[in-house]
Amino acid sequence: LNRSISVGQVNCDDCGSTNITYKSKDVTFDVSNKQVRSSILESVEKNIQIKREVISRLDFDIEKTQKEINKELEQVTPELRDIILFQDELKKAGSIDKELAKKQREIEALRLTLDESNSKQEGISTHQKQLIDAIVKAMNMVYKLVDENGIQTFDSLFTKKSVNYSGSEEQEFYFAKIYALQVVFKHKFPIIIDSFRDRELSTDKELKMIEIFENMNNQVIVSSTLKREEYKNEKYETYKSSTALDYSSHDNSKILSQSFAPQFKAICTQFNIVI
Repeated sequence: LNRSISVGQVNCDDCGSTNITYKSKDVTFDVSNKQVRSSILESVEKNIQIKREVISRLDFDIEKTQKEINKELEQVTPELRDIILFQDELKKAGSIDKELAKKQREIEALRLTLDESNSKQEGISTHQKQLIDAIVKAMNMVYKLVDENGIQTFDSLFTKKSVNYSGSEEQEFYFAKIYALQVVFKHKFPIIIDSFRDRELSTDKELKMIEIFENMNNQVIVSSTLKREEYKNEKYETYKSSTALDYSSHDNSKILSQSFAPQFKAICTQFNIVI
């Protein structure tokens, strides 16, 4: 189900009013106001933090007092120790308090680590969104350069189930994404597009794409099957800085001749490819 979800609002179920207030003996505030709600939540969070600090301080005082009691019990005379019948219980309680304090410190350390991780994740998510927005913006920009009358507006790096590009639209979408990724990341990798004209791309759009590719610093390799008329007229032989490679004289699946096999294997070895 591909349904768009819009932001809603708080309404009174009886009269339909959007002005909802909370009243008590001491305070009155508007709960339908986003700023008010945010201020209340922030105040509650601060109050919780204060309570945590108080509890932590009390735990520290209890642990300190327990150590002082144990130290006093170690220094009293045997007769007095015998009189204090609950000495073992106190020692046991002190051991439990120590273990509890240790666990609380571990929990606090884990909570701080989790908070730090969440903050980092929020930063990464923000950066990812900014990066995707920049890529999509570049896609729409170059799309308009290729197809001035185009009606498409890209909003994602990938197509959705409800949106299917076909024909030249598919080729334009793929080209726009390839171009935008290079513009944003400024990578130096070769750009390779197989079956460049496989999607009914018009000659005007095709030449605009080639010109855009020529203005990029990357090596660009595109393959295409030419029509007989295009081949006879040598359509791409002398087109600006493009270099045409004609493989029509080769048999299918035999482009690499036997004489180049050793050189090809040597190149593969440089990439840790074993043949």
